[in-house]
Amino acid sequence: MNERRVPGVIISGRSNFSETKGIVQAIARDLRWEITVQKTGDPAFVAGRCAGIHGRGVFGELHPEVLQNFGLAHPVSAFEFHLARGPGEHARSAVGDGNEAMK
Repeated sequence: MNERRVPGVIISGRSNFSETKGIVQAIARDLRWEITVQKTGDPAFVAGRCAGIHGRGVFGELHPEVLQNFGLAHPVSAFEFHLARGPGEHARSAVGDGNEAMK
């Protein structure tokens, strides 16, 4: 089954979690999505600088090892939204349940 996803990356010397969270929230607002941002862990991201968008995706600062593997010299923040697969279908959750919500 195909899934539609929307990724985005920010690469700059000042790229950070807060900037990416703001972009994710702005996109969600424009899509008229009500989202819940939750603490989550993902090995591609720096521990403590990664969050899940319950049922919609993930975002955060990429781990230095990921940057090194791709030969990137500057910090990178990234996000990925999971879109519905079709009319009436919901996106698969990118994060597990039970995570503490972030404010």
